[in-house]
Amino acid sequence: MEPWQARLNLSENLGFDSTVFDRRGLFEYRCICISRIIQLFTQCSNPDYSTFTLRNLTMVWNHVGKHALKYLFGSCAASGIAGAAGFVTTKNREDLQHVHVFTNPKPSTPKDFINRKRENFITWEEYFMAVAFLSAQRSKDPNTQVGACIVNDENKIVGIGYNGMPLGCPDDEMPWARRADSILDTKKLFVCHAEMNAILNKNSSSVQGCRIYVALFPCNECAKLIIQSGIKEVIYFSDKYKEHIEFVASRQMLEKARVNVRPFVRSRNQIVIDFSSIDS
Repeated sequence: MEPWQARLNLSENLGFDSTVFDRRGLFEYRCICISRIIQLFTQCSNPDYSTFTLRNLTMVWNHVGKHALKYLFGSCAASGIAGAAGFVTTKNREDLQHVHVFTNPKPSTPKDFINRKRENFITWEEYFMAVAFLSAQRSKDPNTQVGACIVNDENKIVGIGYNGMPLGCPDDEMPWARRADSILDTKKLFVCHAEMNAILNKNSSSVQGCRIYVALFPCNECAKLIIQSGIKEVIYFSDKYKEHIEFVASRQMLEKARVNVRPFVRSRNQIVIDFSSIDS
């Protein structure tokens, strides 16, 4: 098919007077055609779609074809239009009275022209817990990496921390073992927990009335700090050590101090950080 024939056939099937394009450039022609195709897809998604709309949309693909679209829009755009056109099918290609829509069609709009908010954004809860998990990746602990994120009532982060050795204590010279013949050869007496560091690293004058997101349920020592600092809510991801005496004591203190404690409710198993997405 010659390029001029592709333009003529596509124009007619989209309901345009093809002569109007004689004075227009290819770029403007592409934009107008894409807009019309999107309009047709939107109409088809309406329960009250017309046979005329489906007939013309089907004609675009059947009569103009992939090669013409590739010439007009490029191979990537043509593939996208082909995929979108796939929701229209006929039992008999010659008999357009039997056109069916077998999926819930969603119009494909060029990214730059989308005029509505994203739908797959993460929630505040997911965001703050994800910050806690991300900060945990800074931990040098070979066994357990824990993060904490403190948030005020305006959903502003006021403190972040992860488990690690005190300032000035070289990580390479400190013990990291969980068990050893001597407790001095373990991390237990030395490591600052994520909750402690988040509270001490606060960027506000106080964390009074704030909530803290933590990967692990706080131990008894961290529970004391949480209570004393005025934090009023703890949202934890895991409570895998709940049978240990330190965490039994922690829960008792938090309950008596009327600090609200609740598990994080997740709607997904992972949040992926893709550095290359910004260039797409």
